[in-house]
Amino acid sequence: MQTAQTVMMVRPAAFRANPETMKSNHFQKSWDGDLDVASLARKAFDDYAASLRAEGVEVRIIDDISSQETPDSLFPNNWIVMLADGSIFTFPMEAHNRRRERRMDIIADLSHDYEVLRRVDLSRYEDKNLYLEGTGSLILDHDNRIAYACRSSRSSEVVGREFERLSGYRIHWFDARDRLHHPIYHTNVMMSIGTRFAIVCLESLSSESERRELISQLERTGKNLIDVTFAQMEAFSCNVLELRN
Repeated sequence: MQTAQTVMMVRPAAFRANPETMKSNHFQKSWDGDLDVASLARKAFDDYAASLRAEGVEVRIIDDISSQETPDSLFPNNWIVMLADGSIFTFPMEAHNRRRERRMDIIADLSHDYEVLRRVDLSRYEDKNLYLEGTGSLILDHDNRIAYACRSSRSSEVVGREFERLSGYRIHWFDARDRLHHPIYHTNVMMSIGTRFAIVCLESLSSESERRELISQLERTGKNLIDVTFAQMEAFSCNVLELRN
């Protein structure tokens, strides 16, 4: 099934711009003003979790550990992915401070409350400077067992082949760039997939052949294509997750 009725969210303790990820994430911006960005992020988080629960979605909240100094902790989908077959995958992360987000206590809690049949840890690829950052890198079409990925320093085809072998998903690779021709660091910035739709910024694919192949693949799997502009992508209109109550 493509959608889930439960979502895991990590409440951030030290949200801020992350200097370790800025080199590859050209969407990120620093803030030099007087606003307490971390407090604003926690309020936004609490309001969002409350809204989801009000709609009947089960929300599992985990508190970040402030002493670990993990500014991107509210994006756990980059280091952990849980599949319907009972597998938990953990992934290699490019930024050193993001590797501290991988927490055994979270995995232990999930293993206690859900049926976990297999644990697959791909983080060893960090020793080879090869990365694949969960469902930031991989847009998963669970019904058709296809993953979509744009190449970047955070999305290695070598690690991708290992994920294919161990998960049974097939990865559809392509190149995607922003309006300044930088590689897009995570596929979920320019693409998402729901039960009946796919949101994609097609103009980020400069290769006509790769664009046609992506459209064809999505249409073959019955997805209604929603094409967005660079401006809409930069407002993160692609970065969505379909849930059900």
